[in-house]
Amino acid sequence: MTPLIPVETSSILARSRPRAILALWTWEATLGIVLGSSAASVASEAYGRHPDGDAPLFLPGALPLLDLVRHSLAAYGPLLSLVVVIAAVAHLVGIVPSAAALSELAFSSPAGGAPRVRDTLARAMAAVPASFTVCVLTLLAQAGLLLAGVLVASVQAPLSAAHLGDPGGDRVTLAILGLTVVAATLVGVVGDLSRAAVVRHDATSIAAVRAALRVFAARPVALAWAYGWRAASSWLPVATGAVLAARLGGRGGLTLVVLAAFHQIVIVVRVAIRTSWMARSLRAVDD
Repeated sequence: MTPLIPVETSSILARSRPRAILALWTWEATLGIVLGSSAASVASEAYGRHPDGDAPLFLPGALPLLDLVRHSLAAYGPLLSLVVVIAAVAHLVGIVPSAAALSELAFSSPAGGAPRVRDTLARAMAAVPASFTVCVLTLLAQAGLLLAGVLVASVQAPLSAAHLGDPGGDRVTLAILGLTVVAATLVGVVGDLSRAAVVRHDATSIAAVRAALRVFAARPVALAWAYGWRAASSWLPVATGAVLAARLGGRGGLTLVVLAAFHQIVIVVRVAIRTSWMARSLRAVDD
């Protein structure tokens, strides 16, 4: 394996490594095909003999779609459970392409260009065990926070309703749940910083988490903003795609090709934004 050279901190940019974006897009597209085909099989089972095919699922108001979801939970429970399991496993398996993208961003070849693919993969695979541990710790912390938030919200709901009335009690409950989601999101930010430290500095999982906590504690507002605006902007192409899909409806032919192409554009844009956050995480752990 050719030794990799750390990229200068200020030069760690997503736009300088389009191959990292391509790799993540390939992974996301493959995962989408697997999960999408499972969901499509449910729709085909329910609407395969309908005279209009699956066109009713695109009707305004989405009542047929909601009805399909409600009945699918009972009729296709095992299949939907399999989809959930696949999604959970894919999240963990996704550590490998994420580590590869981080390695691509963080290092260069001795000549100063992008590292060879095999060298990038070797660095990524070396980081997988610690990255996996960090991912599990992050998920456990987020699950614990969400569970605690739900329990606190459920316990205080009657008390808030008694003192503030039902509308006031509902607002307090929503505020607690909202703060819980924000806290879980910030834990995810620390997890991303930890994985960046694992790849960039070859840190163990515990050392990476400690380093990430120090980095986040030093600049919480800046890092929360850096993650927040990227996370918010990544939903804009999704919203645009939803509007386009609603306008085009369930038509086939060229319309379906256009919708599929736009779907891939949405994935590429979201992956590019995600890669930008990875680069920011690497710069942060260097600081």
